[in-house]
Amino acid sequence: MSSIKWTIATILTLLCLIALSTALKKGPLEGTKLYCDGCKAVVKEMIKIINNKKESEVMDIAVAEALEICSSVDPFRQYEHPPPDTLRVCNRLLDKYEEDIENLLMKRVKDTEREICFKLAKACTDKIIAKDSKAASNTKDKDSKTEL
Repeated sequence: MSSIKWTIATILTLLCLIALSTALKKGPLEGTKLYCDGCKAVVKEMIKIINNKKESEVMDIAVAEALEICSSVDPFRQYEHPPPDTLRVCNRLLDKYEEDIENLLMKRVKDTEREICFKLAKACTDKIIAKDSKAASNTKDKDSKTEL
């Protein structure tokens, strides 16, 4: 009987270690360029869905369809980060803020991206944008040096 308990304990420990290593491999999202860029991509795709709704379609239905954006990689193929990463951001946003995002989409607030990515989720901060600008500037500097 004790060998069965030991085997079960060993299996559970291994499963926990596997789950932990997977989580560590993916790393945190908050405070990263990926989180900011992914948020912007998600909001853009949600707005596209809402703007493409038929006149006869009720706004509730369009918003519900927009919130299902995380179920497909297709809309995210055109963005900087690979679709699986953007889907991870999408799922994180909906896990934490689905009701708030739904309310903002229903109200059709003016700058939806700013409201969701900067104010609500704080996915985009001045620090992240400054880092991104500095990285882009360094890339331009390297490119101009190569041209000489």
